[in-house]
Amino acid sequence: MYESKLVAFKSFFLVVLGAVPGAYLRYFLYKKLLPELLKRHWITFTINILSAFAFGLILALVLGSEPIQPRNSSPLILLFGIGFFGSFSTFSTFMLEVFEIFESKSWVEGCLLVFLSIVLGIVAAILGYNLGNA
Repeated sequence: MYESKLVAFKSFFLVVLGAVPGAYLRYFLYKKLLPELLKRHWITFTINILSAFAFGLILALVLGSEPIQPRNSSPLILLFGIGFFGSFSTFSTFMLEVFEIFESKSWVEGCLLVFLSIVLGIVAAILGYNLGNA
């Protein structure tokens, strides 16, 4: 029992350790670097696609061709995959921004954002995974 609590704490600590710099980098890009180049929701889109690619890459580099087993997560997956890129990307901001786009009756842009986010997110993760296994 003590050992399982220690493993759970270690996993929690690794996720938190990765989440702080991931969230900070997202904030930096969102507020300081990208607003001059893109609308707010396209910044979130770009960050989420980069995160999907990087997560696929990390999975491949850590696991190789082994199947993913959530209960036996590697420390690198916890630190970078779940912690860093989990907080670098953001589903809640994406949902809020999609809602705001639809509320402003920008139907085409809203549908395009949703479609591209899903499709390119999956494609980016697959590309990252395949690159990592190359």
